[in-house]
Parts: sequence; structure tokens; C-alpha cells
Amino acid sequence: MQHLQREVEALRDQLVYQNELAEASAAKIRQLEYEKEVHTGAFDGRSNELGGQLAEARLELEATRKEMSEWRQRAEAAEARVEELTSSHASLDRTINDERATTMKLLRDYQSKESENTVRNIKFFTYVTYVTYVTYVFTTMIPSAIWSKFRNVTLSSSQRSCASANN
Repeated sequence: MQHLQREVEALRDQLVYQNELAEASAAKIRQLEYEKEVHTGAFDGRSNELGGQLAEARLELEATRKEMSEWRQRAEAAEARVEELTSSHASLDRTINDERATTMKLLRDYQSKESENTVRNIKFFTYVTYVTYVTYVFTTMIPSAIWSKFRNVTLSSSQRSCASANN
């Protein structure tokens, strides 16, 4: 019986040991389940946070694409406007050059005519001066020279009446 008692005690010790192992395993399982919940919660929180960031990034990407499209349209419109202004500038430049050429031709024609008129005016002034001088000579100098030759000549009464009739 002692032997049975020892066996019972050994079995009891073994049962206590097995019970402690079972409790340790149960505690370990509870600890692992707790850690699993903590890690799962952290993972879910991080996953939700990253999902939110991903959604924000997608919204920002869409907004950036829209903005890029608007800028592209503005750039195309600006390029078209630049081409239009370049064409207009070239047209205006040609018009200005044509007007400048016309103005220069008119200026040369005016200067040529002005030069001709100046020469004509000089010739006219010279002619007028000549005619004035000739008139002066014929009205002043020649009659006084002729008169001085005939000063001592006396006219008869019939010649005087003729001379006065002519005047």
C-alpha cells in the first residue's frame, strides 16, 4: 500500500505539475490572444490610417491632374495667343515698313521739289533783280543821259504841243 500511496502521490504530483503546465499554457494562450488583439488593433488602426492617407493621396492626385489639365489648356491658349500676336506683329511690322518707305519717298520727292523751287526762286529773284535794274537804267539813267544831250535844244511851239499830247 505504501507503494500505492507513493504512486498516488507521484500521480498527484504529476497531476499538479500537469495542472500547472496547463495553467501556464492557458496563461500563455491568453497572453498571446491579448498580444494578438493588441497587434491586430494596431494593425487595423495603422491600416485605416494608411487607407485614409491613400484616399487623401488619390484625391490630391485627381486635383493635381485637373490643375495640370487646366494649366495645359492655359499654356495652349497662351501659345495660340503668342502665335496670333507674332502674326499681328509681323503684319504691323510690314505695314510700318511700307508706310516708312512711302514716307521716305514722299520726303525725297518733297525735298527734290523744294530744291527745284529754291532754284526756281533764285532764278526768279535773279530775273526780277535784272528786270528791276534794267527798268531803273532805262527810266533813270538813260533818260537823264539823253536829256543832258538835248538840254540846250529848244523845241518849237508845235513840237511842244506834240510832246505834251504824247505825255
